[in-house]
Amino acid sequence: MRFRRLFPLPASPQDKGAQAECSEQDHGQPQRQGRVIPGFRNVGRRTGRRSFPVFGKGLDAQVALYAIAVWTIYIVPFLACNPEITLSGLNCDRRFQICFRKILAHLPCDILMHINGTYVRHGDLDIHELFTPVDITDKVRAKLPGVNDNLLRIQAAISGKAEPNIDFSLSCQKCVFWQYCSRNLPKPNVFDLPGTGSAFSYKHKLAIYKDGDIVFSQLRGRPELRERQILSVEGVLDGKTILRKDKIRAFLRTLTYPIYFLDYEGINPPIPPYDGTRPHHQTPFQYSLHWIEREGGELHHAEFLGNPEVSPLRDLAEQLCRDIPKDVCVIVYNDTYEKPATRQLAELFPDLADHLLNICDHIKDLMIPFKNLDYYLPAMMGSYSIKYVLPALYPDDPELNYHNLTDVHKGTEASAAFMHMAGMPMEEREELRKNMLKYCCLDTYAMVKVWQKLIEISEN
Repeated sequence: MRFRRLFPLPASPQDKGAQAECSEQDHGQPQRQGRVIPGFRNVGRRTGRRSFPVFGKGLDAQVALYAIAVWTIYIVPFLACNPEITLSGLNCDRRFQICFRKILAHLPCDILMHINGTYVRHGDLDIHELFTPVDITDKVRAKLPGVNDNLLRIQAAISGKAEPNIDFSLSCQKCVFWQYCSRNLPKPNVFDLPGTGSAFSYKHKLAIYKDGDIVFSQLRGRPELRERQILSVEGVLDGKTILRKDKIRAFLRTLTYPIYFLDYEGINPPIPPYDGTRPHHQTPFQYSLHWIEREGGELHHAEFLGNPEVSPLRDLAEQLCRDIPKDVCVIVYNDTYEKPATRQLAELFPDLADHLLNICDHIKDLMIPFKNLDYYLPAMMGSYSIKYVLPALYPDDPELNYHNLTDVHKGTEASAAFMHMAGMPMEEREELRKNMLKYCCLDTYAMVKVWQKLIEISEN
């Protein structure tokens, strides 16, 4: 084995002695399970905390792989995930396969370090509490026989002059190259049908595709299609629309003045960045707020955007309580983020909990009429996402077109922008802040326009 090529830092005499000591102790212990956690705790002390990075990001799961003192290996997935899923992802990664073949077969112990979702940060990051070690040695060894065949197949693919002709499979789900690989499919096609959950997942769409039914004209009458998928097909082929005015009026009667329109932007990193947060904690860093005091009243706006270098949570919670009074109607679009995020703020700040929970209790979801199919247009393509609903209600309106924004056009871009702001020069940072505020402002202004459209169609 060529450890020098993989680990450019040579082991010191002290490290070699520690390795020999570990080897003697380990071979004297027949039960591997009994030394997994002690090994994790003590390996830094034994080797002077020398660890050697092998590679960075993985393909299916982002992975960092470290060999410590060459006698054990720790696999750290980027996301808090099931160990079985992580192993599946690693098996698809060429760089891991190479390390797998050269190293893993010769090491006595392999540990999967997955994130402990119950860890709460207080002060400096405690990596011993953040990660939970799991011995996966037997499962790793079981994958060894297929490594060489996988490497030969991958090497043949990358050395060829033409792209491999590979059909769609379950591995393509959420792949970053989906747009490229599906570019030759006719539009719209079966993969454009709405539905991502268990009711109608990518797996269902793939099965229909494998049957040879690809374009919408081939999908009519398929028994797997449910109401929303049928609407999407009929909307494109027949121009079918739905308008249930009585249902829309009933929904609008639940909204009372003053009306506040709220939208958060947030992050949920696997490593908690601030005190009081957990891995993947819903951490809002920005909000936009439009409101109207009375019928026919003026539209007002307020906003907040935190500083990424310090926790924005306290400042955001305090300003939110100043901007939104108690016992008022608060409208969001899809309450699956704003409600739990507001409750988490209440848990973090007990002195603000009464006000924050009052805001949470008065939240109304503007998505309901579209989710319940009380109002449907063919341009919504079977979806009730505001990114489909808004252009369907206001086609060709440049004021409501997210593509006309700069830098930030969707929530994931806002989250990435916030994380990158800290290291930016001041001039670039201020420009990015301005664009982030414009994006979030459009989110709540879009809600105002959707609400106004519901009022308009319910009265006409």
